[in-house]
Amino acid sequence: MGALQIIEVEPVYGYGWLVSGKARREVPAIFRLSLEHAEPRLWIGTVLNEGHEFQGRRVTLTQRHLEWSGYVNIEVDADRPTSGSGRVDLTLPPNS
Repeated sequence: MGALQIIEVEPVYGYGWLVSGKARREVPAIFRLSLEHAEPRLWIGTVLNEGHEFQGRRVTLTQRHLEWSGYVNIEVDADRPTSGSGRVDLTLPPNS
C-alpha cells in the first residue's frame, strides 16, 4: 500500500453491537480509520477521531457479503469483546 489512506466507517445496527463485552442497541458514532494494512476483503487501521469511544484503537474490517456491498464486519482491539457491523462509503472495496 502506498500513501496513507483514510476511510470513513459508519457503524450500523445490523445484529446489534457488542461493546466492552456488553450488548448494546445504539451504534457507535461514525469514525475515520487510518489504514495500515489492506488486502481484498480485509482492512486494518487505527481510529483517528478525537473523543471517539474507539479513539486510538486498532480496528479490523472484513467484507460482510460475498459480493462487495459496502458492508463490513467491525472488530475493535479492546480489553473486552467489541464488534458489530458497518458501512464503508466507497464505490469499490479499498484495495492496496
